[in-house]
Amino acid sequence: MDRMFNGFSVLAAVFFLAAATACEKGETQAEHSLAAATPNVVTVTAGDYVFEAPAEIPAGLTTFRLVNKGTEPHHAQLFRLLEGKSVDDLLAAFRAGGPLPGWVSHVGGPNAVDPGGVSNATSNLEPGHYVLACVIPSPDGVLHLAKGMISQLEVVPSQAPTASEPQADLVMRLVDYGFLLSPETVTAGTHVIRVVNEGPQVHEVVVARLEPGKSMADLAAWFEGGMQGPPPAHFIGGVVGLDVGKEATFTAEFTPATYLLLCFVPDARDGKEHIAHGMAKQFTVS
Repeated sequence: MDRMFNGFSVLAAVFFLAAATACEKGETQAEHSLAAATPNVVTVTAGDYVFEAPAEIPAGLTTFRLVNKGTEPHHAQLFRLLEGKSVDDLLAAFRAGGPLPGWVSHVGGPNAVDPGGVSNATSNLEPGHYVLACVIPSPDGVLHLAKGMISQLEVVPSQAPTASEPQADLVMRLVDYGFLLSPETVTAGTHVIRVVNEGPQVHEVVVARLEPGKSMADLAAWFEGGMQGPPPAHFIGGVVGLDVGKEATFTAEFTPATYLLLCFVPDARDGKEHIAHGMAKQFTVS
């Protein structure tokens, strides 16, 4: 009887250990899958006037983290080019003026951030040929990409598990010519914001925090004056140009202050920046 009991005990112990090991492996595999299903993070370092960025990244959900080590505001506009088109073709299209040709797609990217700051944006990338560019003008009026701030990026197929979209607590819809927020009130703290372009043309969102006592008029005067002297606002990110129907996500911290949402994309009809058509929104975080 004791031998039978002892034999049963040994078998039970072996079974228990095997089950526990399998369960532990299952948990480990689940945890691994969960970790693998987060967006790929790509750090892009901006200087005056250059990007330091990988030449190749895997396809899928990707968070671009822009670190501005320059002396001017910078962003990282992500363009996708059709097969056979090059950086030289894109630069020629900018020099020609007017709307960019149909072989260029606007895929978002982290928007303008002050020197020393960091911004981010998350987009789902398909395999293809991409370009990172900064199309912000310097005080001399020359676009940063014309000064060399442009970088090729190959997005290659990936076998990684599909990542989940960041869970947004605020949705921003871009239309002609405005910003629609849901919820309408932005509270203090860090927010994950999903940006959706519901307009009939390319739009962006630049988030700027006004200095105390400053206004939209002060910022406009600063731009018109060649961006000389201390800016009346601080740029804290957003999402650069998105094609019609496209979306992206960004995260930003909002401290108590007055903020502006701005779109500087040239209009498809008259070439004026959308801000000239009234695409600006002011709100206060208390």
